[in-house]
Amino acid sequence: MRRTRRTRRVRRGTAGGLAAVLATVLVLTGARPAVPAPASTPPARAAARVDTVTASPWPSELVAGEPLSIAVDFRGRLVVADASPGRLLRLDADGSAMEFQSPPTAGFYPVAVALRGFFVVALDATTRRLVRFDDRGGWRDVLLDLDAASPGGRMAPVDVAIDDAGRVAVSDADGDRVLVFDPYLDLETVLGGPGRSDGQFVEPAGVALLPGGGLVVADAGAARVVRFDARGAFVARLADARDGLRAPRGLVVDGERGCLVADPEAGRVVALRLDASARRAWTTNGRFEPVDVAVTRDGRIVVVDAATATLRVLEED
Repeated sequence: MRRTRRTRRVRRGTAGGLAAVLATVLVLTGARPAVPAPASTPPARAAARVDTVTASPWPSELVAGEPLSIAVDFRGRLVVADASPGRLLRLDADGSAMEFQSPPTAGFYPVAVALRGFFVVALDATTRRLVRFDDRGGWRDVLLDLDAASPGGRMAPVDVAIDDAGRVAVSDADGDRVLVFDPYLDLETVLGGPGRSDGQFVEPAGVALLPGGGLVVADAGAARVVRFDARGAFVARLADARDGLRAPRGLVVDGERGCLVADPEAGRVVALRLDASARRAWTTNGRFEPVDVAVTRDGRIVVVDAATATLRVLEED
């Protein structure tokens, strides 16, 4: 099977360019009643403020068949993983685009993309490998064979995160776990295991490494976002179904906004502080299936919308 459970969760977007139609604002009002929760779970909060999803600045002739992931490279350019036809695209601020060289193996199916120094790293679901490209989009090598590095062998990798030190985190939907590798790509720790208790996962999807070594995971099957410390110990549940989450997927940690989470089944992007003290959300009246999110150098929040196979920019006051 070429697709992981991550890709099956989202309906394939209709054909379209990397330009979106201006959406209207859906305003949510009122508050939910308090719900008793364990100590590790934040108390119920008021309904999120909802802001606008606007048009994309990238031209419509850039057609993306199945965009699944987005990252910002060291020069501030966007890199998009387009699973069908199986390619990486780099988008510059001036609207120009460049397609990366194809890997030598057949059936390239990139479901996630991240940066490691000057290199772009893609997670290929077909080979279950992390593959590396240079700054000019040229193919370099296989960074990590995940099946070979995984305890128990074959895995179903969903997302990859890489921090400035070179540590790598990969979520495994079949194993209900997250593998963390040190900068030398030796296995450092394995988080999770199947279950809904604190510290366990049900089909984990998006992962993000925190400064200082912590980790945030979008646990899609359990409709929650959870945080771990640098030792791999469970810290807190940042949000769950009480906050409107259904199947959170892509996420990114931004210094000013905290953690931004894309939830395609809920049709919204949610901003969470790492102490779960505040939140904010973006959605539209039309179809909106955000599968990943990134923050550009100038502070724009860019989202991959699987419903329309486009990029969209989230508007803030």
